[in-house]
Amino acid sequence: MNKKNKIIIILSILAVLLLGIVLISNHNKNNDIKIVNDSEISQNDDNNEETRKYEIKDLGTIECEKIELNAPIKETIELDVLSTAVGHFEDTPLYNGNVCLAGHNSGTNKQGEDIGFFKRLNELEVGDKVKYHHAFGEYIYKVSEIKEIEETDFSVLEPSTTDKLTLITCVKGQKKLRLCVICDRI
Repeated sequence: MNKKNKIIIILSILAVLLLGIVLISNHNKNNDIKIVNDSEISQNDDNNEETRKYEIKDLGTIECEKIELNAPIKETIELDVLSTAVGHFEDTPLYNGNVCLAGHNSGTNKQGEDIGFFKRLNELEVGDKVKYHHAFGEYIYKVSEIKEIEETDFSVLEPSTTDKLTLITCVKGQKKLRLCVICDRI
């Protein structure tokens, strides 16, 4: 191969690389996704002026029309989290398997806001539907089992090969008991 052919091949390779860089750069400008700060993400697609902000700590929301439940979900079941949202048991999955959530059934936080997100959980019946919105979409579950468990019974948190949503709250007047509502994904 002579010197002239080598130069042509090298220039061709450089042209393809340059074209690739320009295409990638234009694609990133059109999507305009950027981190605003540590707790928010700003997204603006196709020059749409609407900007959405998401809390990184918010995992999603849980809804059940029957019991007027519509609450944010945050990581951990620590008391400060449960005073503002439904809590996610950290050692359980976020969307597939046995997703386990806990919430208060009564009380108010320091601002006087009602924190009894699961106050009507005891009204659910087998067959009722619950919606779980998370980063990867929306799942709908159907209540399959309702039971009272000891506060030390963690068997309901065990992994599952099927997709479940396990909701836990205290039983009013029974300090050592928990109401456990188990739902299967449909």
